[in-house]
Amino acid sequence: MKKTFLFFIAIAALLGIGVWLWRAAGLALWQEAGNRQKSYVVGVVRNPPTLDIIWESFRVKMRELGYEEGKNVTYKVIEVGGDAAETKKKVAFLIDEGVDIIYPLGGLAVHAAKAVTEERRLDLPVVFGIYADPVRAKLVASLKSSGNNITGIVSANEVVSSKRLELFLEIAPGITRIVFPWNDPVTSGIDNLRAAAQALGVILAEKHVENVDEMDAFLADFAFRSGDGLLRATDAIAASRFNQMVQISLEKKIPLAGTNASDVENGAVMSYGADYKKMGAQGAVLVDKILRGGKAPSDLPMELPAEFELVVNLTTARALGIAVSPEFLAKATTILP
Repeated sequence: MKKTFLFFIAIAALLGIGVWLWRAAGLALWQEAGNRQKSYVVGVVRNPPTLDIIWESFRVKMRELGYEEGKNVTYKVIEVGGDAAETKKKVAFLIDEGVDIIYPLGGLAVHAAKAVTEERRLDLPVVFGIYADPVRAKLVASLKSSGNNITGIVSANEVVSSKRLELFLEIAPGITRIVFPWNDPVTSGIDNLRAAAQALGVILAEKHVENVDEMDAFLADFAFRSGDGLLRATDAIAASRFNQMVQISLEKKIPLAGTNASDVENGAVMSYGADYKKMGAQGAVLVDKILRGGKAPSDLPMELPAEFELVVNLTTARALGIAVSPEFLAKATTILP
C-alpha cells in the first residue's frame, strides 16, 4: 500500500513538472513569436558619400542581429548636405513618420536630431553613427551618461587630426603647404592641426567656412600651387563637398588626404582615422539594446572606435606622380591597388 502511494506521488510530481515545462516552453515560444512579430522603424539621416560606409555596415550588422528589412524593420532614409535648417526640417519629417529611433550620420544631422527631438519628442531615442566630441559640443553631459535621449559612437577625429597630417606629409614629402577649409571647430580638430603644422614645419592655409556656399566659393577661387596638399576636414560641410575635392586633386595634381576608407575608395590618396565599418556595427548593437533590450540612451555610455586604420590608394598615387615608399606601405592597414 505504501509503495503504491509513493508510486502515485511520483507520477503526480512528474506530471506537475511536465505541465510546468510545457507552460514555460509555451511562454518562451509566445515571447519569441512576439519578438518576431514586433516591427521597428529606424529613421536614418545620411550625408553621402563619405559616411555611407558606416550606414552600409550598420545594415549588415542589423541583419546579423535578426532585423530583416520588410519583415521586422523598416528604414526611412533621408539624405542631407550642409544646410542646417533643411536638415532640421528633414529630421522633423522622420518624427512625423513615426520612427522608433533616429540614426544620424554627420555633425549637422546629430545637432538637428538633438534640437528637433528636444522640441517635439524628447522620449525619442537618438543613436549617432559618428561624432567627434559630443561633450565639448554640449550634445551630452558626459561620455558615461548623456543625461538625455542621445548616445552613439565617438570617432575621436579631432584627436587624430595631427597624426593624419604627419602621415600625409610622409606619403607626399613634397608638400609644403596644407590647404584646409573647415566648418566645425570641434570635429575638424583645428586646434590640434595648427599645433601639428607648426611642429612639422608646414604652412597651414586654413579657411573657416560657415556654409556650403562659402565652401564652394573657397574651392573655386583658391589659387592652388605646386607643393600644396588638400586635407579634408571631418565635418558635414567638407563631407558634402568631397567629390569636388577629388576633382580638384586629380585636375591640379594636388594630393588629397581623407579621414576614412571611403574617402580613399572615392579618390583620396590616403586616409587615417577610425575604422568606419566597425563603427557602423557598433552603432547597430546600441540600437538593438534600445529597441529590443529596453535600454534608455542615457543608460548606454558612448563608445570609442574599435580600431583606427591607415588606407592608401595606389592608383591615385600613380595619377599624382607619388611613389609611395615601402616603409609607408608597411604601416598601411589597407592598400588599394
